[in-house]
Amino acid sequence: MATFLKTVVLVLTLSLGWISPSEARKTPPLRVPLAASQINLDPSQIQDQSSLWVSRHLNCQLIRYERSQVVLDAAEKIEFQGEKIIRFRLKSGLRFNNGSEIKSADVKASFELLRTKRHIHRNIFQWVKKIELHNDQELSFELNAPTPQFLKVLAAPTYALFSSDFIRRTSNHPELWRDPVGCGQYRIQQSHSKANELLLAPMIEGQRPILFSLLGRNEISPTELKNFDLVGIPVQGTSPDLKLFEQVNLFDPYQIFIALNSQLPRWSQVKNRCDFLKSLNKAQLLSHYPAGTEQAQDLIPRGVIGYRPRTPSTPTPFYANYSEICVEALGVSVPQSLLPAYSELLSGAAQTIETRILKDPVNMGSQFRKSKCDAFVFGLKSNYLDGFEYLQLFTDPNANPTGYTHLELSNSIKKSQDISDPAQRAEQYQKISDQINQACLLEPLVLSPFKRVFIRKGIVARELGIGPLNSYYLGAVQ
Repeated sequence: MATFLKTVVLVLTLSLGWISPSEARKTPPLRVPLAASQINLDPSQIQDQSSLWVSRHLNCQLIRYERSQVVLDAAEKIEFQGEKIIRFRLKSGLRFNNGSEIKSADVKASFELLRTKRHIHRNIFQWVKKIELHNDQELSFELNAPTPQFLKVLAAPTYALFSSDFIRRTSNHPELWRDPVGCGQYRIQQSHSKANELLLAPMIEGQRPILFSLLGRNEISPTELKNFDLVGIPVQGTSPDLKLFEQVNLFDPYQIFIALNSQLPRWSQVKNRCDFLKSLNKAQLLSHYPAGTEQAQDLIPRGVIGYRPRTPSTPTPFYANYSEICVEALGVSVPQSLLPAYSELLSGAAQTIETRILKDPVNMGSQFRKSKCDAFVFGLKSNYLDGFEYLQLFTDPNANPTGYTHLELSNSIKKSQDISDPAQRAEQYQKISDQINQACLLEPLVLSPFKRVFIRKGIVARELGIGPLNSYYLGAVQ
């Protein structure tokens, strides 16, 4: 803990010098495509990576990840008072984008919002006994037990701060989350009215506006590259326009899974689920993905705490052979062009394969189960490279597409966060993975360990490549 205090990096105090719409228009925006069709800025709900990246610019946190390190953001100082009390002091003069000063009561209200309404990423609340306000600038978190990973989890991009008054108003007016009262270095430019675009105006002079394009698909063609300046979603095919861009690879593991709806009669039996998952030819599916993608070996991806590779097995025939099987894919995870590859993956199990796209990731598990579809293809990534981020899927019915509920499993996943030693925690993750594997609920398919980012030549993206893309601050781009 003391080492963290010595090495922590301070970030600049936010300014109220918001650039007016007319001034923002004088500076050409940085054009960035997103895979999502809509952005969800309500942190109490499930947020996809596109939403988290937008939120990164609109909101501040007590601490956050920057350059793969935990750094101070709204907090000016962290003090450890014994093993179970962590005291934070806020930066003086820090304000929300409506001009009101950020106070400790706002911080507590932001965490109480998540405590009462969030269904996933809740492990931090297992550890917190109470949040105590000392004055307008200081508050402390009292933990139930010493928890070394507390700060690491707190820095994840899911703990944004909001005005307590704004939070109260959202209770009766949830539409206010379309333009939250945050404390980041950008704010939404409401005068920009295109439905599939989101323009962020900088609060600090000298930074470029950001124009996010909401594509609603997880791929673009090379001919579309010329419309953007920085691209972090897959580019399909080749084009002379590729020469206009530099390419950077970020270690940002993203793993694709297929899950079965165990609430349907045909998938209610473990043996049938196991036989089906064993029939999947993952090597064949991999051949449809670009170079750099690899066959997934474990529920927890390579490079994440808890990873333990399984020995690849040869696909075996699935003898049930149904007349029809439906597979639904999460649109922000699977490019439209790869849907035929997933039809091919399931072709040995049915005569006809129906493919669908689920566009909205909010409550993806419950949405999928209501569709009565057989299989769900989706992707997960890590914010702090810990296996819990993958296993916690089985602690939230709204996120869990399998419909499988098991109190003992859910509790063991939650209790794994009480283990402070990383090696022992990894061992517990592996035991939990074994239990999930034995139930044959989902199967990891392919893993993209690196994300390829295209940057227009002439643009300087400082420190891009150090840490996940959704934590990268685009205000650093020149």
